[in-house]
Amino acid sequence: TSIDEIVKACGITKGSLYHHFSSKEALVLAAMDQVHAHFSTHVFSLILTAEPPGHTQLAAFNQAVETFFLSNPDGCLLANLSLEIGVANTVFAERIRRFFDDWRACYLAVFQQGFPPDLATMHAEDAIARVHGCILMHRIDGGAPLAQLTSSSRLRAEWDFLLRLRDHVDRHVQID
Repeated sequence: TSIDEIVKACGITKGSLYHHFSSKEALVLAAMDQVHAHFSTHVFSLILTAEPPGHTQLAAFNQAVETFFLSNPDGCLLANLSLEIGVANTVFAERIRRFFDDWRACYLAVFQQGFPPDLATMHAEDAIARVHGCILMHRIDGGAPLAQLTSSSRLRAEWDFLLRLRDHVDRHVQID
């Protein structure tokens, strides 16, 4: 995306944009930080503030992710950037890594209660891959109405899978 496309989409001048951001990179970093801050406050906190996080928190987390992506049909800014730039821009790569580390920590907080550390980590990473795979496939399938992201198949099946994993944790954790 060029600066010209950005200012046209925003209905502002280049001068206005550069008044607030010194470069296109600064604009992208601000957008990345805003997305991360939103997820930290409205999504990640649903799990990371619970002691211990359980089925209810995982369901609320999944719903918050789903709501975000229904409101933002272009997918995940940080995932999209990671595909576009790879690790070429180390500043972007570090921010992307932190975002997904926080996301992984949420799933890990849920799964480590009932699985050995290596299996909990595997489930956490698999959960992120499954969710982002669903979002990507929804974009690729473009013909389906966005509302089908929730009722259809892919994402709802993944949420159900994650909740079943959490139920497994609930059934197998011994309380002293």
